[in-house]
Parts: sequence; structure tokens; C-alpha cells
Amino acid sequence: MRPPGLLVDPETVHALADLLGADDLDVAAGAPLPPLWHWAALARWRPWASLGRDGHAEDGSLPTRPDLPRRMFAGGSLVVHRPLRIGSTVHVSRSVQDVKDTEGRSGPLRFVTVRDVVEDQDGIALEERQDIVYRPAPTGPTAATPREPTSVLPAGPSGLDASAQPWTFTGDAPLLMRFSALTRNTHRIHYDHPYATGVEGYEGLVVHGPLLAIVLAETVRRSGAAMHRVDHRGRSALIAGHRGELRTEAGPDSTRATLSEHDRLCAEITVHHHIQESP
Repeated sequence: MRPPGLLVDPETVHALADLLGADDLDVAAGAPLPPLWHWAALARWRPWASLGRDGHAEDGSLPTRPDLPRRMFAGGSLVVHRPLRIGSTVHVSRSVQDVKDTEGRSGPLRFVTVRDVVEDQDGIALEERQDIVYRPAPTGPTAATPREPTSVLPAGPSGLDASAQPWTFTGDAPLLMRFSALTRNTHRIHYDHPYATGVEGYEGLVVHGPLLAIVLAETVRRSGAAMHRVDHRGRSALIAGHRGELRTEAGPDSTRATLSEHDRLCAEITVHHHIQESP
């Protein structure tokens, strides 16, 4: 049975364009949606009664483990067969593709791979793989000196003059709150400072992995390069109020963009400029 249709929501697209300072983007009905923006444009709220302690839905849709309560967005890949159109109706099918238990430096880990297929009136438009990692609760003392995030808005690139690199990005609490609302993301590490620091052990609020991926993709989109596949990966958390540096390395077939805090890599994407196979 085909899933119910979802609107590529124009109001959400307008709000995300405003958040990112994407003044160059055509957000009129029928205009193409930039890659990765479907994370906001197709997002819907989960039932309130399904939310667990960390703000994620506990509805059995993903194979979680009780001993691994910390969830993080690890990355994924998006193939764009053709862009979604703002204001159109699409259908999204989701399936769990793989579950892998392994050991990491912090103890046991569970990696869950989810596959999404987005269809418009002409067939499959987007194919996506998302990688989600579940980790143990922190042991020992949590962050000893949590800091409040500073109010610094993101300074996105204006064009892609390579001589102007690196560009900077800093997420503050209002920015994270607005992105959480646009993507219907209720994970508490992004807006609940006492929870993020006292329960999950972070230094402060955590900037969303999807937000970092979209910001990196924007550095490529604004250059005018074709974007047929986007491979993205989260490397380490960027804390609200901390400044990240964005750099791009453009080649004939692909562009790599990275976001780092000092010498610590936080997120990276590779954008392929030619038609690619499904993830």
C-alpha cells in the first residue's frame, strides 16, 4: 500500500531560506528544492505520547537497545534523480536496511541504516540512506563546567570566492531552536541545556548534524555546481557558541566541503556533480 502523500511545505522552505540567509534562492511554488532541504520540507511532528526521555519517538520504528540510550545522526547519502518541487505532493517509503552491533572506544555501539525513497508524480525522485548510531550513557562525571551558548548568528558564504576561505559558522540557541522546529526534531540535546550537559555529558547544546550537512551543502549550491549525489558524515559534535570553519575543495567530478573547529573535524560532505547510483 502506498504511503500517504506529504506536501513539500512552502512555509517551511521560506523559513529555512531565511534561517540560512539564502537570499539567492527561488522559493516560489514549483521551484526546485535544494538537496537535503527535504529534511525540513517533509518533516512532520511525531505523536507527543510516543516521545521518550531524550525527546525521540519510542514507537518501535527503529531497532533501539535499552543499554544504548544516546542517539546521534552519523551521516548518510542522498541521490537526486530530480529535485522535488516546492508545493508539490510526494510519497515517502522508509525501511530499515541494516543493523550492526560493534565495539567502539566508548563501549558497545549499534549502527542502524535506514533507507528512504521519495516519489513524485513521475516516479522516484530521491533515494536516501541515513546512518544512526546508538551509544552508551556517559560514565563518570559529566561536563564539569558547562557554558551557555553565545548569541552569534551564522555567517554563511556569499558566493564561493576561494580566496575568502575559510567561512565561519556559529550556531546559537535561537538558531538551534528554530532548526529543531523546522525539522520537527525534539531531541533534547539541541535545546535543553541542563539535559545536554547534565545527562548526556556535552559541554553545551549540540548543533544538529543535519544542520551542519545542509550548511556545507549550501557552500556548494551557491557556487552553481550540479548536485546529483550528496554523501555526508558527522565526525564530532559542534557545540553551540563554538565557531566552525568551512572549507571547500572543488574538482571536476565532485566537491568536498568540511566544517572544523580548530583542527577537529566536525562534519564533511562530498557532492558529486554527475548522475550517481543509488546509495
